[in-house]
Amino acid sequence: MGCSLTEGVGCYDYSINTENTIYWNLPKSKYLVTKIRFHKLGWPNRVGKKLGYDKVINLGSGGSSNSAHLKLFVDKILPEIDTLRSEYDINIIWMMTEPSRFSFYTDERIMYYSPSNTSPSGNSFAAQYIKEMPELEIGPLREQIFLMRTAEQMFKNLRVNFLFTSWVSSFIKLYKFVKTPHFLSPSPYYINLPYSKKNISKICGHPNESGYEIIANEIVNKIKEFHPHLDTGLSRDRIEWIWKGHRDYTM
Repeated sequence: MGCSLTEGVGCYDYSINTENTIYWNLPKSKYLVTKIRFHKLGWPNRVGKKLGYDKVINLGSGGSSNSAHLKLFVDKILPEIDTLRSEYDINIIWMMTEPSRFSFYTDERIMYYSPSNTSPSGNSFAAQYIKEMPELEIGPLREQIFLMRTAEQMFKNLRVNFLFTSWVSSFIKLYKFVKTPHFLSPSPYYINLPYSKKNISKICGHPNESGYEIIANEIVNKIKEFHPHLDTGLSRDRIEWIWKGHRDYTM
């Protein structure tokens, strides 16, 4: 579960992306090929291989909020959780995102908003959100705490393993308010993104393949150190995987 950093955005194939154009501006054929490459080469599949897992379901969705992550889980995974649980032991890794982002349903899809990235002349809905908030830290962090506590109870009831982490520095403040053994690391910690030139995309600033390899190794090392029961002790060169982060909504 996560945002663009879980979807794998940044793993461009520069042989087809010769215009150096960000992915949503690509022609449809190149867009689809690029998105598949993102999903294939991001950190979730890398972590799955390194831990010897059978299958990865990637719910990462670019621009999404923490509330959208949970919506995607409820929409895409919850209806089939009994079938999945009958076939697999399930481990959820939730890489939470910037907490001021929010989401809501329309009749067709889940809408994403990122107020922290909104200028006064930008999206009017997100701009109004900023206007109504006295600040963009405490309120969103309280929302994040609510989502974590809600998810923790749900995951426990579903009898699945789960871990919380984030790439956002404000995440370390949650350790003061959320007491859980399900943090990726028991001490205040968040994943520092690898921002050296060789590890980021020259197009959008997300990690590239080597950047996601660094992130995957960091996650795996924390699991081996603090949650060894989630490590099979094996590794795989290939893994079954599927991306389910599409936000179109159908009843």
